[in-house]
Amino acid sequence: VRTYNTIDISYSYWDPFNGIRAQLTTFIFGDSVRVIPKNLCYEMTGLTSMSLGCNIGEIKDNAFYGCRNIKHIHWNLRTCKDPLIYTQAPFYSLRDSITDFTFGDSVRHIPAYLCHSMRRLHQIHIPKNVSSIAPFAFRYLGVLDSISVADENRWYDSRNHCNALIETSSNILMLGCYKTQIPSDMEGIGDCAFRNVRGLNTVLLPEGVTFVGEEAFNGCQDLQELTLSDNIETIDNYAFQDCSSLPVLELPSKLKRLGFRAFAHCSGLESIKCNAL
Repeated sequence: VRTYNTIDISYSYWDPFNGIRAQLTTFIFGDSVRVIPKNLCYEMTGLTSMSLGCNIGEIKDNAFYGCRNIKHIHWNLRTCKDPLIYTQAPFYSLRDSITDFTFGDSVRHIPAYLCHSMRRLHQIHIPKNVSSIAPFAFRYLGVLDSISVADENRWYDSRNHCNALIETSSNILMLGCYKTQIPSDMEGIGDCAFRNVRGLNTVLLPEGVTFVGEEAFNGCQDLQELTLSDNIETIDNYAFQDCSSLPVLELPSKLKRLGFRAFAHCSGLESIKCNAL
């Protein structure tokens, strides 16, 4: 176990753990840490778990690059810079190894792309103090099967144990999984909400839903039955692209906008009924 409590030291060739990288299994960043330096944990192949303290404001490039056996991350940062693109996310290079990602009660903001493409992640719990979640923070989580939000959270919820992440003020479903029961009071399905979800066979969108966001169900290749709300006005770009098991489609009567490639590559489609455009 290595506990790190200093602040930024970013010399070009600084390598304090040379020769012991493979033997370290746990790395704990204490609450005094403000910046995690570039390459600090580079190629620590023995690491399986990591904990990050609440006062870290910046994680520099390649801080964890090559830590290919990490499975458990505890993230307690109050806030952190949003990366401009997903490849700049701190754990992007570790996306295929992480199976457990937990958030501490100090977290206020979840940055963009934080859990992007963590394809082995099964569970997400949003703690009570999270007030903002950046776009694509949880994009491409194909095997996710449990989504929950602390009851005390005032900004997000998972009402009636629906197994979804919902923005409370807008009634927009932001993240779902194959076990999600879409609540009847939803007004919209957010961008990438069900992107690449495996095992999602049936989708019933309730009457309150007026839009389906960009890439909302893109890549749901197990989807076999889709019922769209009569009140849907917008189906955004790529919303149902690559839903290759979908045989029948009926477009609702109030639909005003059908986005670019909304149903592209739905190779199983045999019948389409269009009520309005």
